[in-house]
Amino acid sequence: MEAKTICPMCSAGLKIKVLECSSCQSGLTGNFDFPKGGQLDDEIFNFVKVFIYAEGNIKKTEAILNCSYPKIKNLLKQAKKSLGISEGPGSNSTTPDERKHILNMLDAGEISFDEAMEKIKNSQI
Repeated sequence: MEAKTICPMCSAGLKIKVLECSSCQSGLTGNFDFPKGGQLDDEIFNFVKVFIYAEGNIKKTEAILNCSYPKIKNLLKQAKKSLGISEGPGSNSTTPDERKHILNMLDAGEISFDEAMEKIKNSQI
């Protein structure tokens, strides 16, 4: 059974109260937090599994999940946030690949100049 970390009644966070050995049935009672990985929603958890399977290769991950580069980058950012991994200083700067993608979107008429500038400024793709 998969543990959920959100109460289905009030949406508050759940805690683990009892840990029990499946072999000898000895147990610990307390107020335990879920491990960080247990707090991932299904989409992010499946992405992390595929990303690890692809050994961090974004192109391979794109092919396996049949989705775009921006979608992969967004899932990666969501996974980092869910796992409590900070972006660090200067994280709002875009990479050359991200800038190229934004400029391609601008060139194709998918976004306006102002939207492109905002995406580059906030690294939102």
